[in-house]
Amino acid sequence: MTVADLMTASPRFVGPKTSVADALALLDEHDIRHLPVIEESGLLLSIVSDRDLRPLADPDVVDDPALMERLLARPVSAVLKRLAVAVRPETPLAEAASVMVDERIGAVPVVADDTGALVGILSYVDLLRHAFGA
Repeated sequence: MTVADLMTASPRFVGPKTSVADALALLDEHDIRHLPVIEESGLLLSIVSDRDLRPLADPDVVDDPALMERLLARPVSAVLKRLAVAVRPETPLAEAASVMVDERIGAVPVVADDTGALVGILSYVDLLRHAFGA
């Protein structure tokens, strides 16, 4: 079985200039935890997760409303931690799972072989559903 068999095709994504507030709204609206960050050229830049963004909107973490407003207005590119690790659609599931464990990430973007464009996303939830037949 390959990544293509389980991935979510055409996932939601944001651009590097998308505000943290807008990215959080997208996560909430679609009940998702990860958003690939795509350059204007269509190539994958990175990925942000709710764990990266939610502390910026948490009054227990940021107790100054003016500071929180500034943090939420920042572009997601300001909070990116690293370049994204990605897999291809034909990557075996076991290999993709190993990448996720080794990199300590909850989701991995899936990019096209020929263009490197985002075609999907594979999350730990997808792997668990498959493993337990849910």
